[in-house]
Amino acid sequence: MIFLGLDLGASSLKALLMRDDGEVLATARTPIPTSRPHPKHAEQNPQDWREAMQQTIAALLQDNSYQANDITAISITAGTHIGVLTDADFTPLRPAILWSDQRAADEVAELETHSATIIAASLHRPNATWTLAHLRWLATHTPSLLAQAKHLLPAKDWLRHQLTGDFLTDFSDAVGTQLVDIKTQNWSPDLCALANIRTDILPPIRQATDLAGQVQPLAAEKFGLAIGTPVYVGAIDTSIELFGAGLFKQGDAAIKLASAGVVSLCCETARACPPISCYPQVPINAHTGQGQTEQTHTGWYFASGMNTCTDALNWARQILLNNISFDKMEKLAATAPIGANGVLFHPYLLGERAPHWNADLRACLSGLTLNTNQADIARALYEGIGFALYDVRQDLAARTGQDVTQFALLGGGAQSPFWAQCMADIQGAPAYTQNIVTDAAYGAARLASLASSLPQGNDSAQTQHTKTHYTPDKQAHAAYQQIFEQYQAQAHMHRTALKG
Repeated sequence: MIFLGLDLGASSLKALLMRDDGEVLATARTPIPTSRPHPKHAEQNPQDWREAMQQTIAALLQDNSYQANDITAISITAGTHIGVLTDADFTPLRPAILWSDQRAADEVAELETHSATIIAASLHRPNATWTLAHLRWLATHTPSLLAQAKHLLPAKDWLRHQLTGDFLTDFSDAVGTQLVDIKTQNWSPDLCALANIRTDILPPIRQATDLAGQVQPLAAEKFGLAIGTPVYVGAIDTSIELFGAGLFKQGDAAIKLASAGVVSLCCETARACPPISCYPQVPINAHTGQGQTEQTHTGWYFASGMNTCTDALNWARQILLNNISFDKMEKLAATAPIGANGVLFHPYLLGERAPHWNADLRACLSGLTLNTNQADIARALYEGIGFALYDVRQDLAARTGQDVTQFALLGGGAQSPFWAQCMADIQGAPAYTQNIVTDAAYGAARLASLASSLPQGNDSAQTQHTKTHYTPDKQAHAAYQQIFEQYQAQAHMHRTALKG
């Protein structure tokens, strides 16, 4: 059996075919443009997602000699906080506001007066990156458009609707809208009122492993799929990545090196710890042996992230390093000493989330001299993002009372042994990668495999995987600790200058 996982990422749509034993058979991706019509704005056109899905599936099948009938089941994932407002026919009324968008600062200030109510219901305080704030901004600036909306779907669910025609979401994406009541696990009338929407425009909430529907005839023709292929509800990308990597026990941790950087730490129960996010894990059912299924874990995880991780690397590679390849940039960085001869990079290219929560922060490359070379700049880029994630991790530990003692590296950046060792040295904690694709497309394919096996059996893709371990060098970590103090001092100066 073969399973298709689709991941709507921040910069591209990725597709992956996985055999039921967990082996990856083929991958493909199609870039997706982001529009920034005004400062702090970040939007994407859902029609671009649909076209990217069509192109990516076509490339995946044609380039690898697979047939649509080979696909047993499908699951889709995407980033959270991204709402698609549509008319009655599910046609988008405007571009989708992304999680990285920072326009809603004034609306967040208004929502702060309701902070106790919002946190009690949603676990999270008002923030410009969440759907609640986006809707509040639309109510202020385009009230007539918001009033026209007949449906509001999270990104993955709108994309899945193109295949099945269903109108559903899962609990993780519901949490990501900041419109759900954690206790009732249903939409909150109070939170929806603050967003100026009705609860009836929101989809029913289902389990990630529930069947959403089947590929419809018109969709089969458009996307090159087989009519009737089962499509499962799915979950948000971070939940799916942890699931795909087998991380769910209390204390399991991951650092994601992707478009954004995220530190995730598994916990047993939901807990409000703002501004740290707390999301539900993918609920896993297992066969009991008596023809019944039971949930083997229904845990949660804390997540805290920075806005630009590999996106910052890509920007600097193009602008500062003459568009050299990532491979050349990594080899160049490895030739420079720890500390990059005094060069420091603060990667605040889109403001910053954790731990600063300041949309006005700006990136900075400092410590340059006439002796600075490209190798110093390249190393400073990797180290600067590492310092930013160390800052995120320290803040997460201080606020939750839990710390990362060992972590899995996920995302595209985890494929770099140089960066993996650099991360272990900066964090002062053991890191490891797995010999499997650990991105969200893999997790989505694995979820489709699991969901297809219920209630007959366990996750058939849950096989043993080889890990590559990265042990922190004590001397390197001590050196990085001193440099990190300079990094923090400069970040403080940035914040102070903005206030002045």
